[in-house]
Amino acid sequence: MKSKKKPKKKVSALDKYVIFSLSSLIIFTIVAIVVQVLMEQELSSTLITCFFSCFGGELLMLAMIKRLKLKKGEIGDDGIFGKQLGDDTDNSVGNSRAD
Repeated sequence: MKSKKKPKKKVSALDKYVIFSLSSLIIFTIVAIVVQVLMEQELSSTLITCFFSCFGGELLMLAMIKRLKLKKGEIGDDGIFGKQLGDDTDNSVGNSRAD
Protein backbone atom coordinates (compact mmCIF):
# COMPACT_ATOMS: atom_id res chain seq x y z
CA MET A 1 0.00 0.00 0.00
CA LYS A 2 1.03 3.53 -0.67
CA SER A 3 1.03 5.87 2.25
CA LYS A 4 -0.05 9.40 1.57
CA LYS A 5 2.22 12.01 3.02
CA LYS A 6 0.58 15.07 4.42
CA PRO A 7 2.13 18.31 3.26
CA LYS A 8 4.04 20.04 6.02
CA LYS A 9 2.50 23.27 7.20
CA LYS A 10 5.00 26.10 7.02
CA VAL A 11 5.41 27.95 10.30
CA SER A 12 5.60 31.70 9.85
CA ALA A 13 8.29 33.87 11.38
CA LEU A 14 5.75 35.49 13.72
CA ASP A 15 4.68 32.10 15.04
CA LYS A 16 8.31 31.09 15.60
CA TYR A 17 8.96 34.27 17.55
CA VAL A 18 5.83 33.77 19.66
CA ILE A 19 6.97 30.25 20.52
CA PHE A 20 10.45 31.57 21.33
CA SER A 21 9.07 34.36 23.53
CA LEU A 22 6.70 32.12 25.46
CA SER A 23 9.34 29.46 26.01
CA SER A 24 11.81 32.14 27.17
CA LEU A 25 9.29 33.47 29.68
CA ILE A 26 8.56 29.98 31.01
CA ILE A 27 12.24 29.01 31.25
CA PHE A 28 13.12 32.31 32.97
CA THR A 29 10.32 31.82 35.49
CA ILE A 30 11.43 28.27 36.29
CA VAL A 31 15.07 29.33 36.65
CA ALA A 32 14.10 32.26 38.90
CA ILE A 33 12.08 29.94 41.15
CA VAL A 34 14.87 27.34 41.30
CA VAL A 35 17.48 29.97 42.14
CA GLN A 36 15.29 31.38 44.87
CA VAL A 37 14.53 27.99 46.42
CA LEU A 38 17.95 26.34 46.16
CA MET A 39 20.23 29.29 46.78
CA GLU A 40 17.85 31.12 49.06
CA GLN A 41 18.57 34.28 47.15
CA GLU A 42 16.12 36.32 45.12
CA LEU A 43 16.94 37.54 41.64
CA SER A 44 17.03 41.28 41.14
CA SER A 45 13.53 42.70 40.90
CA THR A 46 14.76 45.06 38.19
CA LEU A 47 15.97 42.13 36.09
CA ILE A 48 12.64 40.33 36.48
CA THR A 49 10.65 43.47 35.64
CA CYS A 50 12.73 44.27 32.56
CA PHE A 51 12.68 40.70 31.27
CA PHE A 52 8.91 40.34 31.57
CA SER A 53 8.20 43.80 30.19
CA CYS A 54 10.48 43.22 27.20
CA PHE A 55 9.03 39.85 26.18
CA GLY A 56 5.50 40.80 27.23
CA GLY A 57 5.70 43.93 25.10
CA GLU A 58 7.01 41.91 22.16
CA LEU A 59 4.12 39.45 22.46
CA LEU A 60 1.65 42.33 22.63
CA MET A 61 3.11 43.91 19.49
CA LEU A 62 3.03 40.57 17.65
CA ALA A 63 -0.61 40.09 18.62
CA MET A 64 -1.42 43.57 17.29
CA ILE A 65 0.41 42.84 14.02
CA LYS A 66 -1.48 39.58 13.59
CA ARG A 67 -4.78 41.29 14.37
CA LEU A 68 -4.14 44.06 11.84
CA LYS A 69 -3.16 41.53 9.17
CA LEU A 70 -6.37 39.65 9.91
CA LYS A 71 -8.41 42.84 9.47
CA LYS A 72 -6.69 43.66 6.18
CA GLY A 73 -7.23 40.13 4.89
CA GLU A 74 -3.57 39.25 4.44
CA ILE A 75 -3.79 35.99 6.41
CA GLY A 76 -5.14 32.83 4.84
CA ASP A 77 -4.72 31.40 1.38
CA ASP A 78 -8.09 29.70 1.27
CA GLY A 79 -10.09 32.91 1.42
CA ILE A 80 -11.50 32.41 4.91
CA PHE A 81 -9.86 35.58 6.14
CA GLY A 82 -9.84 37.21 2.73
CA LYS A 83 -12.62 39.65 3.54
CA GLN A 84 -12.32 42.43 6.03
CA LEU A 85 -14.04 41.86 9.34
CA GLY A 86 -17.51 43.32 9.44
CA ASP A 87 -17.88 43.16 5.66
CA ASP A 88 -20.61 40.51 5.34
CA THR A 89 -22.25 40.31 1.96
CA ASP A 90 -24.67 37.61 3.07
CA ASN A 91 -27.18 39.45 5.24
CA SER A 92 -29.71 36.61 5.35
CA VAL A 93 -28.03 34.70 8.17
CA GLY A 94 -28.48 35.94 11.71
CA ASN A 95 -29.82 39.39 10.85
CA SER A 96 -33.55 38.72 10.97
CA ARG A 97 -35.37 40.09 13.99
CA ALA A 98 -38.77 39.06 15.15
CA ASP A 99 -40.52 42.22 16.32
